[in-house]
Amino acid sequence: MTGMTNPKAINVQIRDVDADVVNILKKRADSKGISLSSYLRETLEKIASRPSLEEKLEELSQREPIELKKDFDVVAAIREARDAS
Repeated sequence: MTGMTNPKAINVQIRDVDADVVNILKKRADSKGISLSSYLRETLEKIASRPSLEEKLEELSQREPIELKKDFDVVAAIREARDAS
């Protein structure tokens, strides 16, 4: 998404942002050598590109359950792997 030119892009306005928050964001943008708008756009694109916790949980709930072995011996598996190398 980053750097894409979208002909359907829209402007977003956020009101009542605390001045301290804006100053922190401006400093972060400055440290990257970009404008505040560019920094915020990149940040929003990064957030939008990843599933939210709720979306991920929904995805996981749709998966087939995994059958776990109840008699699995972890110590024996570690020893076997160690001895094989």
